[in-house]
Amino acid sequence: MKLTQKQAPHGCTSADRHKLSRRSFLKGGALMLGASTLTIGAPQLIGCSTEPNENGPAPLNEVGASAVEATATESALPDGYQVVNADVLIIGGGNLGVNIALSALSEGREVTMLDKGVWRHSGVSGMSWDYFAGRYFTPAISYLGIENGKALTNALSFTKERDRYVYQVNHGQTLPDRDEKGQYLPFINENRTQGQFCRRHMDNLRTANGFGVDEQFMVTSLLIQDGKCLGAMGIHLPTGAFRVYRANATAIATGGCCWFYGWMTVGSYSINNPDNTADAEMAAFRQGLAIANSEFACYDLMSINPPGLACAFGGGIGADAQEYQFVFDNAGERLFSDDDENVSDRNYFNQFLAKAIAIDGRGTESNGVFLNVGDHGLRYGNARNVDLLERFGVGVRTDQIQIAPEMFEHGGSPIVDENMMTEVEGLFCGRNFPGGADVAGNYYYGLYTGHKIAEYAASQESKADGPSVNWEDVNVERARLEAIRTHRADDGVRPLQVRQMIQEAGFTGMGVYRTTELMEKSLAELRRIREDELPRMTVADSSLVFNTEWKHAIENYNLLDLAEMSVQASLNREETRGSYMRAEFPEKDNVNWNCVQVCRLQDDQMVFEKVSFEPLDASVLEQ
Repeated sequence: MKLTQKQAPHGCTSADRHKLSRRSFLKGGALMLGASTLTIGAPQLIGCSTEPNENGPAPLNEVGASAVEATATESALPDGYQVVNADVLIIGGGNLGVNIALSALSEGREVTMLDKGVWRHSGVSGMSWDYFAGRYFTPAISYLGIENGKALTNALSFTKERDRYVYQVNHGQTLPDRDEKGQYLPFINENRTQGQFCRRHMDNLRTANGFGVDEQFMVTSLLIQDGKCLGAMGIHLPTGAFRVYRANATAIATGGCCWFYGWMTVGSYSINNPDNTADAEMAAFRQGLAIANSEFACYDLMSINPPGLACAFGGGIGADAQEYQFVFDNAGERLFSDDDENVSDRNYFNQFLAKAIAIDGRGTESNGVFLNVGDHGLRYGNARNVDLLERFGVGVRTDQIQIAPEMFEHGGSPIVDENMMTEVEGLFCGRNFPGGADVAGNYYYGLYTGHKIAEYAASQESKADGPSVNWEDVNVERARLEAIRTHRADDGVRPLQVRQMIQEAGFTGMGVYRTTELMEKSLAELRRIREDELPRMTVADSSLVFNTEWKHAIENYNLLDLAEMSVQASLNREETRGSYMRAEFPEKDNVNWNCVQVCRLQDDQMVFEKVSFEPLDASVLEQ
C-alpha cells in the first residue's frame, strides 16, 4: 500500500485525462483461476420480445436503443452476444438514475437504463423510503466539506427549482403526507416532511418517448478504449445471455454498497438493497479508475430481533439522530440530552453512540442500545412494521427494543470533476458523496449529471452501428465470467460461504467504532480470503438460467475488493470524520486530512492518494 498527495485538476479536458487501457482481468488481482486456458462455448442467443408488457418496461426495440441484434447479422461481431446501441446509457434504476434520466430526456436525448433488480421494485425507490432528507440544501450527512466543491456548486446552481418538494411532487417521485388543511406534514422540523416514495416516477419514465430499460441486468465490465468509455457489458440474469451496450455516453448511478458489512441469519447488517454490490464501481476500479471515499459510510440504529427481520427497513424498527429521544442505554437512561444542540446531526450522533457503547460501557452485549417509544408517534417507515413485529411477539409500544448500528449507505465511487465526469472521457458518475448518497443529493446531482451527459452525448458523432468496440476485450471479460461459473475445486467452498466470510471481516473493520487492532485484523482476514478461499469458490450450478450462485460468486469479487479498499482507507485516515470514530485519533485533523482519499489499482496493488478540491462556493446557498 502506498499513500501519496496530489492536487485535483480543475477544468480538465478529455486530452488531459488518464489514458487508461483495458486491464486483463485474468492477470490482475480480480481473478486467479487460470481461466486463460479455458475454451469458451457460445451460449444460445435469447431474443427480446416485441410484445408490450403492461406490467413491465417497454421492450428494448421500442425505445431509445436499437433492438438487440442477433450477432449472425453482423460479421464483425463474435458469436454469442446480444448487442444494443444506445445514446445515453445509465447504470442503475433507483432514485439517482431516475433523476439523471429525466434530466437527459428533457434535453432531447434517448436514454437506456440498466436495472439490476426488477424495474420499479429496486433501489431506494423500491424500498419505499419514508421521508425526505430535507427541503433545501443544508450541510448534512452527505456533505463533509472535502468533496469536489466545484461539482457541488455547479449542481446546486443548475437546479432551477430550489424547492425539491415542488419538483419531486410534479414528477411523481413522492407521496408526502398532508394535514387536514392540505399542508405538508413536517417531520421533526419544517425543513423535512413525512411521506413515502411511490413508483409513479418510474411509470412516467416508462411511457416517455426515447426511454427504455433492461431489467435484471448485471453490469460486469465497462467498455473503455484509449481513455474513452464506449458503454458496458454484462449478463441478463434470467437467461444468462451476454449483452454488450454501445453508447455515446455512460453514467454510473448505482447505490452505495453496504452488503459487505456483517451477516445476521438472512441478511447483512444493512437496510440497503442486497443488489448494491459495487458492480460498476469495481469494474471501473479494475480498469485503473480512482475510487474515492471508500472509508466513509452512514449508519443508523435498527432492531436486531427477531433475527429474520433484523436490520430490515421493510420489517424492522429503529432510530437515528431524528429520534434521539427514544434511545436508551443499558441502565434505562436516555442516551442523548435535549440540551445537546448537536444531537440532530447524524455524524455527531454516531460518534457519540460509538463512544457510549465502546468506551463508556453503556451498550448491550450485542454492542447495541435500546429503543423505547412508548405511546409516542412513529415515523411511517417504522409505524408500518408495528403489526408485523407484534406477530413475532415484539411489544413495540410496551417493551424496550434492542437496536444496533447498521450501515445504510457507503461511499466508494469513481472520482469526478466539476462536470460529474470521471477520469475516463464519456463516463459520468452521479455520486460526489463522502458519506453516501441522500435523497437531496440524488436530486441535484442527478439533474446536473443528466444535463452534462446530455451535453456530452450531443457532441459525439452517432453511428448507426454504435461505437466501434474492441471485441477482444469483450471476450476477455466473458472468459472471466465463464471461468467463475465453471470453475471446480476438490475442496470447493460455496459462494454464500465466501460471502459470509467477507461480511464478517468487513463488520470487524468498518463499524462506527474503529481501532487499529480491529482494522488490521479485518485486513488480514480479507487478504486470507483472497488467497485461500477465492481459488476454492465453486458454483455448484453450471447452468446459465437464473443461476443465483453464479451471480453471488461474481459479486463476491466486487465485495472483497471494496471491503479491503474501505478498511485500508480507514486505517490510512488518522482522524475522526463523518459517521464513525477512530479510537486512536478521536479528533478531526484538517491539517493533514482535509481531503479526499482515492484508491486505484496499479500493478495489481491498491495505491492510495490524497486529492484536494476547491470548496463549495457558499454564495450558491443564498440564491
